[in-house]
Amino acid sequence: MLDSKADAKDLVQDLMIELWQQRHRLSKVANLEGYCVRMVQFKSIDLLKSRPALQGLSEIADDSDSDTEGREYLFEELQRRISDLPE
Repeated sequence: MLDSKADAKDLVQDLMIELWQQRHRLSKVANLEGYCVRMVQFKSIDLLKSRPALQGLSEIADDSDSDTEGREYLFEELQRRISDLPE
C-alpha cells in the first residue's frame, strides 16, 4: 500500500508502540489478528492522506521562467509525471 518498505516498517513499529500502550484494553478484543490488520490498513490510509499532494503543473509553470530553459524544465517535469502514472 505504501510503496516503500521503510515507510511500512516505520508504520508497523509505530503501531506496535501504540498496541503496547493500549495493552490493558487488548483483552477485550475478540479477534486480535483482525484488529491489528485493520489498524495497519487505517494507519496506512492516514499516512497516504497526510503526504503532501504533488505540486500542480500550473504552479510549476508560474514558478519557471518564460524562457526556453523554463519550458524545458516544465516539459521534463511533465514527462516524469507521465512516466510515474500506472499502466
